[in-house]
Amino acid sequence: MSITFEIPAELESELTAELGNLNQVAKEAFAIQGYRSGKVSIGVLTQLLGLESRWDAERWLKDRDIPMPLTHEDLEAERVALDQILGPVH
Repeated sequence: MSITFEIPAELESELTAELGNLNQVAKEAFAIQGYRSGKVSIGVLTQLLGLESRWDAERWLKDRDIPMPLTHEDLEAERVALDQILGPVH
């Protein structure tokens, strides 16, 4: 699927000089907004951006200061993993 929109040529030149490939910038902005809104999962974000793995997507988000939401289940899984590695905390 392609999404196209028009911007004035002067603005295109300025933005391209500042940001680089505007198609990529727009795709990344779309992916970020979808991820932040919860409509796009980390797996879909990985595919949208053509990244190799979930870990690449997590690094990509971190490099842009975009926090990853954690659920109660995520935190519990992390606690269990840490208990297995470090032993239970008393």
